Amino acid sequence: MSSIDENYIIVFNRCFKFDEGKLSPLELYVYCYLYRSRLNYYDLGWITFTNIVLISSMLKCKIEGKGRTKLATIKSVLLNLKSKGYIFSDITTEKENDSLIKITFPTPESSGGYFQLLYTTFDLITDREHLYIFSYLEANYHTEYKRHYKNKLSYSDWANLLEVNSKNTAKSRLDSLNNSNSNPRIWKISGDFVSGTEKQQYNTYFTRADEKTILKWNNFYNEDGSPKYKKKKLLGTDIIYSPFEGELTVDEFEEVIEQTAWGKVSDYFSDNWNPEGQYQKIEIEDYYIYKTCKEYGIYPKFIEKCEYIIKAKKGTFNYNNCFEEWDLKYCEEDQTKIVNEINELRRKEAMSRYGYLSEYESEDDRPF
Repeated sequence: MSSIDENYIIVFNRCFKFDEGKLSPLELYVYCYLYRSRLNYYDLGWITFTNIVLISSMLKCKIEGKGRTKLATIKSVLLNLKSKGYIFSDITTEKENDSLIKITFPTPESSGGYFQLLYTTFDLITDREHLYIFSYLEANYHTEYKRHYKNKLSYSDWANLLEVNSKNTAKSRLDSLNNSNSNPRIWKISGDFVSGTEKQQYNTYFTRADEKTILKWNNFYNEDGSPKYKKKKLLGTDIIYSPFEGELTVDEFEEVIEQTAWGKVSDYFSDNWNPEGQYQKIEIEDYYIYKTCKEYGIYPKFIEKCEYIIKAKKGTFNYNNCFEEWDLKYCEEDQTKIVNEINELRRKEAMSRYGYLSEYESEDDRPF
C-alpha cells in the first residue's frame, strides 16, 4: 500500500511508447491531475473522487472547445485512460457529467518502468506539451532502455511524440522552453554540423544539466534562449574565434592546425627517451584547436585524426582524464579567465621545476 505521506505522481515509461498504451499530451496531463488529486482513505487506499464538470474547472492546461464539447473531450480522455490501463474507474459513456466518478490507479510494479514526478513540479506546469516533454526526458533519465527513451531527437521525432501536425510546431514549442524562465527547465544543446556537409546532428535535450552542459548552454544561448550565433557551413573567408588564437578566418586557421602536435613525431625522440612515446605531447592548446574545428564544422580530416588519437590515448593505462578536463574548460564563457588560469598553472610548474616563479614567456628566455 502507498505511503501516507506520498508526494509524487507515478508516471509509467510506457506512456511514450508507440503502441496502444501511448498517451497523448492531454491524456498524460489529465492522468497526472487525477493522480495528484488522490486522497488516502487508509484501509481503502488512495482514491480520487471527482466528476467531469469538476475536472473541467480545475485543469490548468488548455482544452479545445467550450461547454459540452470540452466536457465530451474530458470524458473521452477518461475512457482512454481506462482502456489503456492507467486508471481503474466506473466511468462509462453513459456517465453524466456531474455524476461522481471513483478512480484508483495500478501499482508501479504492475506496469513496468516508471519515474516519480513530484507534486511540486507538476503544480508548476500549466501546459500539457511542457509536461509531456519534461516527462519524456525524465523517463529517459531514469530508464536503462535508452534506445526507447533517447534525449537526442529530431523535430520530426518530437512532432510524432507530441502528436502535432508539423515539425515546425514542435520546434516552436521546444524553443519556448529552452530559457531560464522555463520552470521546470528544459535544456537544448544544438547539434553540430556534420563536417563538410550542410547536415546538422540532432539536438540534445536535458531536464537535469550537469556543469558541462550548463557551461556549453551559456556559451551558445542568451538567457531568453535565443542563440548567440547561428550555426552554418563556413566559407574560407568567414571569421571564427578560438581560445589562445583569437579571431581568424577559416583559411588562416589551417596554418594554426599545421602547428599543432596532433600525430606529429617528437624531435626529442630521435636522441632521447620520450616517456610519451614517439609522438609529441598533446597540450591544452592543441585540444582547443581540435574543439574549435569540431564546433565550427571545419577541416573534417583533421577532426577525424584527432578523435582517433583521443580514443587511443583514452585506452592507455596511464590516461589522466585530461581531455574531459579540457573539454569542460573549453565550454566556459570567459575564455580570458581560462588563459589566465593556464598561465598561472605553468608558472607554478616552472616554480617546481626551476625553483622560482618564472616571469619569462618561453624556455628560451630563462637565464640558465
